[in-house]
Amino acid sequence: MATTDGTSRLITVVGATGNQGGSVARRFLAANFRVRAITRNPSSPAALALAKEGAEVVAADLDDPVALAAALQGANLIFSVTNYWEPFFRPDCRAAAEKQGITCRRFAYDVEVRQGKNIADAAAKTVDTLVENGFLVSTLSHAGPPDGTFQMSFTTAPDRMVPHFDPVADMGSFTFAVSQMPPGKAYMAEGTTCSWTEWIQSWGKLTGQPVAYNQVTFDEMVAATGEEATGIEVALMFEYTTDPGYDGGMDLLRAEDIRKRPTIGLYFVLYGFDLFVMTWATSFQHLLPSRFRPMAFGDH
Repeated sequence: MATTDGTSRLITVVGATGNQGGSVARRFLAANFRVRAITRNPSSPAALALAKEGAEVVAADLDDPVALAAALQGANLIFSVTNYWEPFFRPDCRAAAEKQGITCRRFAYDVEVRQGKNIADAAAKTVDTLVENGFLVSTLSHAGPPDGTFQMSFTTAPDRMVPHFDPVADMGSFTFAVSQMPPGKAYMAEGTTCSWTEWIQSWGKLTGQPVAYNQVTFDEMVAATGEEATGIEVALMFEYTTDPGYDGGMDLLRAEDIRKRPTIGLYFVLYGFDLFVMTWATSFQHLLPSRFRPMAFGDH
C-alpha cells in the first residue's frame, strides 16, 4: 500500500493536459509525488501550466509505442485514459474511415483499441517499478422545454441507478484514494450513484426549474441527435447503462468502499452543471438547436 506522502514516488499521467489527467496530476503534486505529465504537445498552455506547478512534462503519442514505453519508464503509478470521441469527430479521421469503407464509429473504435493496447504494452515494460493497486473503470442529450419544463431524455430506464462523476473535481482525488488501497481490485470511478430521474430532480431543486426525465426509444434518440453516427453511438451508450449496466456487470468497488470518501458529491457536481453543458455543447454544437449552443451560456 502506498503512503500518503509520495515524496519519492513517481506517477506518470498519460493525457495530463485533459480534464481527467490534469485533475490527477494536480492531486498527486499536492501530495508531494513526482509527476510526469505525458502530452502530445509540451508547448501547449496546459502543459506549460503543469510544468510551472512542478510536473515533468514529456512528449509522447499513444500511436508511438517506443516513445510511450520510454515515457513510462520508472513509474510507480500510471494513470491513462483514451479518447474515443476525438477520432470520431475529426474531419481527417472521417475521411480516412470513408476511404477504408468503414463507419466513423468503427474507425474511432479501432483507434481506441490500438492506443489502449499500446498503453498496456508500454505499462507491461514498467512492471518492475509499478506499485500494485487497481484499475478505474470509466465509461446531454438534447433537452427541449416544450411546456416550459427542462426535459432530460435518454434511452436509460428511469429507475436504473448509474454513477455520476465530475472528471475535473473528482478524478484526481478518486485516483489518489485508490492508490492508497490494497492491490488487486477494480473500482468504479464515481461521486454519487442515482437514477437520471433523481439527478434531474436534484438539479431542478437547485435551479428552481421545472424538470422531468423522459425515457426515449433508440430511434427517437438517434433522430434527436441530428447526425446518425453520433446518435447511434450515444443511444447505444445509454442503452448499455440499463442492460447490463454502467459497470458492464463487473464486480467493482465503489466510492463507499474507500475509507475516506474523496469525491465532491452530487449537489456540488450540479452547481457546475451549466459549465458542463457549455463544455458539452461546445463539442457538439453543430448537432444542437441554436438555443442550446454555447452562446446561450455566455454569462456563466
